[in-house]
Amino acid sequence: MKPYFRAPNSPALRDQGQATYLPLISNATLFNLAIVLIEIAYKAPLEDLLNENEGRDCENPIGKLWAIPIAASRLVSGVQDHVVIPSYYEVARRCLHGDFGTLEFHEKDLSNDAFLSAVYAYTVKPLEKELQGLGYRQK
Repeated sequence: MKPYFRAPNSPALRDQGQATYLPLISNATLFNLAIVLIEIAYKAPLEDLLNENEGRDCENPIGKLWAIPIAASRLVSGVQDHVVIPSYYEVARRCLHGDFGTLEFHEKDLSNDAFLSAVYAYTVKPLEKELQGLGYRQK
């Protein structure tokens, strides 16, 4: 599995003089987690889920870069149709959009303790609770 966003500038785009910052992505790590959750739900890599309007065969790295968040936004809404855990959709949506409660975080950085706590409360805890309800126990 390759991350879709590694750092402020990816080597492929940096060579072309293009920044990879996308305002749709508030935290690259959480965005990549959302992608993984979507891929698990659909049982397919994101590239296979792109439609023709999202630049599936686009050779332009900038076009392909925009295709990923657009496709992820489309696909996340259908996650609940593919997964039996009710909170799974909400967790994937929160990771994709960086929505972690009513507090406004100016720095959506996982090194920020308040933000990290919110991420834990809105992602790990709900999934953990539902998995325990299904009989899953941590070792």
